[in-house]
Amino acid sequence: MASKKVIGVASLWIFFLVIITSAMAPGTASAQQKGEFKFDIASVLDSQHPIVLGGNMWGKLLSERTNGRVVANVYPNSQLGGNRETMQATQNGLIQGYLDSSTLTSSFVPQLAVFDLPYLAENTEKVYKILDSPLAQELSQLAIRAGLRPMGLWEATLRSVYSKKPINTIGDLKGLKIRVIPSPSYITVFKALGASPTPMSFGELYTALAQGTVDAAENDMVTFYTSKHHEVAKNYAITNHIFLADTLWISEKHFSKMPDDIKKIMIDAAMEVQVFVRKNRADRDKTAEDQLKAAGVSITYPDLKPFIELGRKTYPEFEGKLGQDLIKKIQDLIK
Repeated sequence: MASKKVIGVASLWIFFLVIITSAMAPGTASAQQKGEFKFDIASVLDSQHPIVLGGNMWGKLLSERTNGRVVANVYPNSQLGGNRETMQATQNGLIQGYLDSSTLTSSFVPQLAVFDLPYLAENTEKVYKILDSPLAQELSQLAIRAGLRPMGLWEATLRSVYSKKPINTIGDLKGLKIRVIPSPSYITVFKALGASPTPMSFGELYTALAQGTVDAAENDMVTFYTSKHHEVAKNYAITNHIFLADTLWISEKHFSKMPDDIKKIMIDAAMEVQVFVRKNRADRDKTAEDQLKAAGVSITYPDLKPFIELGRKTYPEFEGKLGQDLIKKIQDLIK
């Protein structure tokens, strides 16, 4: 009962914050248009993150192709709340969407956690083979039934560890207090690797690193750089332990009310944005390492064999939640 009350309060808080934020939004032409349909899109990420840029592009395409009938505004930097708050607000229809990962959504669609199996794929080519597969489409349908519609699967990132001290071997992770996404997969893998995983909202992380509440965190290079976490954690170890699938999630309550012509425009625009976001991500991945080194970050390349061995040994722990068949299906995709 208490948890339901907390969720209700968070949702109510989101509702009022959306109203206030919308009233204070910058006076751009698109924001001032009296659109027939309005989409407020939340994100905890910064304004220059690839999927936030993608969200802005999606809104621009909608406005152009519907002659202003649809107005979509993206609110980055946790303006509308944290990860879980904005996801729940989208599912409940209090806001129209959020930009985030499949990992977050797996709390409502458990099968999506199959994307979070550690060391499933060692490069983005193999990751996109998974995300563009019929299996991914099946999982997307499950999300839609849970009230959260993925507008494609825009990008994939391979995540690594950043910390206050260098990580040269798996032994350097022992006892390290590391912030992780609040997900069983992330908690399980870092326990297996010897660290002390600490679930925490992304919006709280910069301060937590600066104050020493946590010793480390994990994310892709571009997000590490654009979020400015390199200012408070000067070491980045290439561990590539999990890939993350990011996209735009739309409230199915709102999508279902759209006229058919606008639904088609929304879907077509999202597929165009997916091409843009993947290219933007690839281009920025190529330059991120040089940017980090120029900012004084030390980058290390530990031997991944012991990481992979311990990470993949955790798979049986997920069979109860995911089932052996689903785990085998996703492994077979990249063999």
